[in-house]
Amino acid sequence: MPDHSHINEEGCFQSNKYPELPPDKIILSFKDPFARAALYALAKSYDHHDPFLAKDIRRRLRSISREQLGCDHLPEPQDIKND
Repeated sequence: MPDHSHINEEGCFQSNKYPELPPDKIILSFKDPFARAALYALAKSYDHHDPFLAKDIRRRLRSISREQLGCDHLPEPQDIKND
């Protein structure tokens, strides 16, 4: 597999950063600022399938935002149906 390609010989995604992951799997970290938009989109996609998961993903994203803004002393806002 060439270094610049994340598609393996079978046509599946393969992480070169985490080669131990099975094909077509990725890691999204709340600590990675570039992953947060994808985590928010994931939460939206789970709104009807698993609303508790969606709510918890949003809650963690909000807490990270408050921490980065220096507002971690603020209370958790009431859950909003459509964040």
